[in-house]
Amino acid sequence: MATDNIFAGTITCTGLTSTGAIIVTGAIASSTGFVGPSLTATSAGVVAGAAGNAVVVSATSGVANAAGVGGLGGNASLTAGVGATGSTNGGAGGSNLVSAGNGGNGTTTGGVGGTVTVQAGNAGTGGNANGGNVNLVPGTATGTGTPGEVLINGNTGGFIPVTFNYYAGAIDTSFFIATRLYRVKAVILRVDVTAGAGITALIKKAASGIAINAGTSISTTAFALDGAAFTNQNGVLSPAADLEIAAGTAIGVDFTGILTSATGSVTVTLVPV
Repeated sequence: MATDNIFAGTITCTGLTSTGAIIVTGAIASSTGFVGPSLTATSAGVVAGAAGNAVVVSATSGVANAAGVGGLGGNASLTAGVGATGSTNGGAGGSNLVSAGNGGNGTTTGGVGGTVTVQAGNAGTGGNANGGNVNLVPGTATGTGTPGEVLINGNTGGFIPVTFNYYAGAIDTSFFIATRLYRVKAVILRVDVTAGAGITALIKKAASGIAINAGTSISTTAFALDGAAFTNQNGVLSPAADLEIAAGTAIGVDFTGILTSATGSVTVTLVPV
């Protein structure tokens, strides 16, 4: 159908496709399966607003095979554009936005907001077969850039806090060993019983075969164990490269001096990447 179509009276459409806007000067009785930029009624007699157009991206099903293995279902892909090469800076890659609709305003009660559902496929019947995975893969970085993370409401999701309690007589020790790649997001220490003057602690990472006190610090300054009791100390994180905790790497405490009476705790917050 051509663009700029105007219809008088009432319209009922099923499976109607238009490359341009459709304006109905009467009422829209129904609009099932309409595909096009817009379908609008201008009649003052329309009591219920017409539903917005649905956009469906759907791959075809695999073909049945009575003699053997059935065909694979088709893949569906929604890919944003690649950023263009520049003489100085490259253009940013395009983003994909999957957004549910807001609820409509109402004089009595507003409409409920729409839901976004990401669902993997179920296994087919027969035998033992796995269900599909939901795989969220952040982007990799180049140079000193920070790799992407999975965010929830704009904030990093999936935090894993790891806590170590230190006591009088404690020595340098590891308290966490990574089984996959993590990134440090925060380090915080709380003094319960104050240590002797000048006693400090550095939180470090160390690969297998390397002692904690010879490892790499994940905060730029040492924590003061002789600081005020019952007071949190927030660590300033080291550069990004030092915050990557590879599989097999340990996180631990490197103490200076002897803890004759000090007690407290330190928490390292990690996120899987």
